Amino acid sequence: MLSLSIKEMSFFKLRYLLIGFILFFLASLVFIISGLAHGLASDNSSAMVNMNAKGFYVSDDAEHRLDRSQLIGLNASELRENGGEVLGLQMKSMEITGQAARADVVVMGINAGGFLMPKVSEGTGLEAAPSGGGEGSSSGEKLQSSEKGSVGVGSTESIQPFGAVADITLKDEGVAIGDVLYDSKTDTRFIVRGFVQGYSYSHAPALFIDVSAWEAMLPGDSVYFNAVALQNTDADSVVASLLDSAELAAKADIIAKIPGYKAEQSSLGMIVAFLLIIVVFVLGAFFYIMTIQKSNQFGILKAIGATNRFLILSTVIQVIALSLLSIGLAIGFAAFLKMVMPDGMPFVFDIGLITQYSLIMLGIALLGAGLSGAGIVKADPLQAMGRAD
Repeated sequence: MLSLSIKEMSFFKLRYLLIGFILFFLASLVFIISGLAHGLASDNSSAMVNMNAKGFYVSDDAEHRLDRSQLIGLNASELRENGGEVLGLQMKSMEITGQAARADVVVMGINAGGFLMPKVSEGTGLEAAPSGGGEGSSSGEKLQSSEKGSVGVGSTESIQPFGAVADITLKDEGVAIGDVLYDSKTDTRFIVRGFVQGYSYSHAPALFIDVSAWEAMLPGDSVYFNAVALQNTDADSVVASLLDSAELAAKADIIAKIPGYKAEQSSLGMIVAFLLIIVVFVLGAFFYIMTIQKSNQFGILKAIGATNRFLILSTVIQVIALSLLSIGLAIGFAAFLKMVMPDGMPFVFDIGLITQYSLIMLGIALLGAGLSGAGIVKADPLQAMGRAD
């Protein structure tokens, strides 16, 4: 059976190479587009996905969007004692000390020693600021109105910036440990103490700062937080009693409401779905046509004693061998593209997701082979005797 399958494939090389190339091409498209979709999803939401929290309290009129939520008058210490951690979030465009460039970041205010603090991969961690302000006095963080305009981002005056931990993708914009980021709108400076990996929000790298820095960054009478995070949802009733006009949202709901997330994933998901549909029709058509073309050969083989089961299994072996080879080459091609793509390209080579799509395409190929089995069963030895190729 196996030898017959191999001999036929070696004899009709061009025919099987054509089918294999088409399957390789379609599988490569599926893997590349799914990798881009996963990469965009990670670039848009990895800060929330990797955050050590299961649920978030947001204002009840925010529709589960963090950027719309504002919770005012929170007692961060009391919430922390009862299992909740405050989370502030703002999009910022900051100047980089000594450079003409600016860096777009998402500032996230958290408790430095809380469960929202990510693991630092390079440098030092985020330490809580002293009660007087940041890592220096509050007067050192926010310039007095008389000093504004006279002291720029490159000033050499003794101004103690707040400590911050940034996503490592900021390195691509020229930011290094020890660099100072300056927010001109609030006259606040942040010195990068370390880097974390896999924390971006709405396609911008996260910049984690302590709660004290967050409060100093905002005007004194308008301090707010965007959410209260829960690591254990069993504590939600206690935390809820400390909040006004707030509702609990699951992490998945918060991620789905990130601006642009759902639209990106829906569009790319539809492309992958249509590619799989194309695979169904293309492979089904190819195997059906091949079965029709070989109906006389099947008839002759039946005349000399071959059973339907033998012929169908022989076809299935051909399909499995061809599919595994083509899909394997497509996986290798996608992995190669991952290595040569620029660092800024949002492409994720997720072996788990690729395995799922590989099994789907293998199943589609086997389904096409199974449907062609009807043609094998119908092959008539008597009709084929006088018309064998």
